[in-house]
Amino acid sequence: MKLLVSCCALSACIVAPLSAPRGSGSAVVAEQTAPVDPERADWAQKQAAFDAAFANELAAYRALAPRLASADARTVAEADELRTRFVQRCIVESHWSTVACWNATFARDITEALAKLRLQLGDKVGAYLEAYTLYSYPDLRSEEAKRTAAQRGVDDAPANIAAPEELKPLEEQMDFVGETVRGVARAQQATAVIRFEARDSSRTDYACDDPHLVVVADRTTASGNRLAVKQNCKVSGGQKWHETFPSITVPRAEVEGLKPGQRANVVFAKRTKTGHVMNTWPDTYTKKYITFRATTMKPADAGYP
Repeated sequence: MKLLVSCCALSACIVAPLSAPRGSGSAVVAEQTAPVDPERADWAQKQAAFDAAFANELAAYRALAPRLASADARTVAEADELRTRFVQRCIVESHWSTVACWNATFARDITEALAKLRLQLGDKVGAYLEAYTLYSYPDLRSEEAKRTAAQRGVDDAPANIAAPEELKPLEEQMDFVGETVRGVARAQQATAVIRFEARDSSRTDYACDDPHLVVVADRTTASGNRLAVKQNCKVSGGQKWHETFPSITVPRAEVEGLKPGQRANVVFAKRTKTGHVMNTWPDTYTKKYITFRATTMKPADAGYP
């Protein structure tokens, strides 16, 4: 008997006979396997469309990946440039969220490599920034993680995942500031200086005598009175603080769009006062990111991570 085999990339193969065997008296029923999961098939189409849209960047990453095992300044620069170009395109041109562009793609693979390479090259602040990027959000690279994110959404605030132990020595050699921006000034062609507003705060101390019971009026009781605890207190002192924060030099590209009154979270080397912007907020009280690592925060379209 001759058989015709028909297969589809997103469905199971079905084997059907060209004709019933002679003398059988009945047609042979085609054997079928389990039906394809429609959710997986839908996601496969979305992933394929995404990969096609960013085929050049994916090819560039595959060519670069074998070199990411060696600490070379040129390789680090190429990897950084490729990731920046891809993530910015991903945010603007895809249906995916900013969080997914960073954490559900090869951008996260590059970040993992750069966290190690920058440290090997002596860039401790840069290494910390890469590691911070990794532990701020969960890994969304697996198909299951991306499909779950597409169904449930992703939190665009940081997940506050615990920092790995290997970062502790780095944290001791640097400092952090997350305050209201007073202004941004161009330092050199490729750098800028962020200046922060000072913060005033105060504390008032009180001296109180021992609490004692007193009778007070209360119309809700049968007697019209009730017992209450009274304590006399007087101001005994206090303290005022006027905090100032250092001006930090950062790459100029990281302050594009940063305005006075917004809040910037910056990590910097204590000795040189040079660092990087980790993220920005509208103000001290609005807990919603404007940018994460100089990329605009954008939610996903419906059905995408």
